[in-house]
Amino acid sequence: PEVISMNMTPVQIVYSSLFARWAWVVQPRNLMLFFCHVSNVLAQSNQLRRAFEYQVE
Repeated sequence: PEVISMNMTPVQIVYSSLFARWAWVVQPRNLMLFFCHVSNVLAQSNQLRRAFEYQVE
């Protein structure tokens, strides 16, 4: 957790959220890209949670 970037992780969450939405809206829907970005949002959110918990300790 000490090497998790507290600046870059939220940026990656926003980036993947935007592109997940784009992959959903574009016709035809790109479900593979959508689920890749959604899984990245979940992974980065977990990393951010871990970093916050580490700072609190």
